[in-house]
Amino acid sequence: MYTLKYVKQFENEHWSRAAGHRWAVHDISMKQWRLKVTLEGTAYWQLSVFFREDGTFLKFSLDYEAEDDSHYEFTGEERIRDLIYKPGDERLLFDEILTQYIAVHGGWSALELIRPFMTAQFHY
Repeated sequence: MYTLKYVKQFENEHWSRAAGHRWAVHDISMKQWRLKVTLEGTAYWQLSVFFREDGTFLKFSLDYEAEDDSHYEFTGEERIRDLIYKPGDERLLFDEILTQYIAVHGGWSALELIRPFMTAQFHY
């Protein structure tokens, strides 16, 4: 389970293409923390996990980072976990499960998986 304490430990990390790499950013103006996790080796697909400064979980975002970026905010972690469950997943963080899923099915399939749980989309 993600916590603000967990997120803060990655504050001094820098971006990497390596699947599973984590780094965190503190947005002082928005009063929130953001953990980013690279989900596959091209680094197009990333998961963002947002927390308020008081430690309250805010949201997830599946991010497609290319020439034109897309961000898909969603909820429903437990329901998504249920859809793709494999024995042993209960010991894994959500990003680790998505990394495994994307390795087999691809990022676009992960996007379709979360689509019913989306709360917002942003395209730049």
